[in-house]
Amino acid sequence: MPLIITATDFSEIAENAVKYACNLAMDQKADLLVIHSYLLPLVYDEVQLPGAFLNDTQENAERQMEQLVGNLKLSYDGMNIRGRVVYGDFIDAINDSSDEGEKPLLVVLGNSSVNGDGAWPDSSLTEALHNLRAPVLAVPPGMVYKAIRKICFAFDNKPFNHAGILEHVVKVTHALHAKLHILNIRTETGHQDQETDFIRIAKDIFSELNPHYHTVFEVNDVDGAIHDFVQINGFDLLVMVPRRHTFFDALFHKSHTRSATTRGTVPILAIQDRHS
Repeated sequence: MPLIITATDFSEIAENAVKYACNLAMDQKADLLVIHSYLLPLVYDEVQLPGAFLNDTQENAERQMEQLVGNLKLSYDGMNIRGRVVYGDFIDAINDSSDEGEKPLLVVLGNSSVNGDGAWPDSSLTEALHNLRAPVLAVPPGMVYKAIRKICFAFDNKPFNHAGILEHVVKVTHALHAKLHILNIRTETGHQDQETDFIRIAKDIFSELNPHYHTVFEVNDVDGAIHDFVQINGFDLLVMVPRRHTFFDALFHKSHTRSATTRGTVPILAIQDRHS
């Protein structure tokens, strides 16, 4: 049985992402693991927090999780939903679950960076996109789940672990029973028939999926070009490879108004390149 993991801080934005994860898991006939992690206030010098405070924090979180999971089971009858409360950073908590043998198809997180509120301001969400070992699905605030049937995989021409990334795109596309489109954004001039080494590799790995290939040349605003392509063609999911200090990070910067529009219209799936 496949597994989907989601995380919550019990906020409204996180609750929406959890519901999105539930609907996705229902469609995939997958189990769902909901994780809540917490950190205690910084303590200076030799001042120690009282034991009762530590116990109360854990117990309160466990009560909230028990209530959340109970409500979800009522709404999603028959689905295997589990909750887990852990101390520490939520990225470590999710990675630890993977280390313990629970390999998720993907991790669903709420994207709260549009207004700066909630569990994951943009810096933390971006860290999750880079550092979680499983693919991360960032769900925009208020996004209502619908079956994902049309996927856009957008990439630049920087080197990455082609085979590993593309094989995971194949896995996700198969799981979602979706149609795949490949978008290559390029800053130089060229023509549509001009193939890179990557495209040749992609055509081999993606042969069974028979995807559509699109190349856009002479692009100055890369994230803007991706936004326009996704909007015009009505995609249900945008798949990207996160890189540090590139346009991917700009997609999650709250001061970038065009990127904020992208966040509000389509979930983004980040598949990490472990060789970059």
